[in-house]
Amino acid sequence: QRQIAIRIMTHWLEHPRGSDTAEGIARWWVAFPKSDVTVCLEIIASEGLIHASGGSDSVTRYRVNKNRLGEFHSIIERLR
Repeated sequence: QRQIAIRIMTHWLEHPRGSDTAEGIARWWVAFPKSDVTVCLEIIASEGLIHASGGSDSVTRYRVNKNRLGEFHSIIERLR
């Protein structure tokens, strides 16, 4: 899951306005199984690094917490 977290966080560093569902992130951002990506997103969200919000279609969308984006570099380095 470290590799998944690194890829997700790197994507947000490169595209800080990005927002997507677990399925979209799994398919288009990181190419890992959705179940693994969902677990990773929940962990990252529990740390307050990203926001998870339900849309009108009741699908959770994830976006970066811009107040914490500056921490991503050091977190990625620790994960490596």
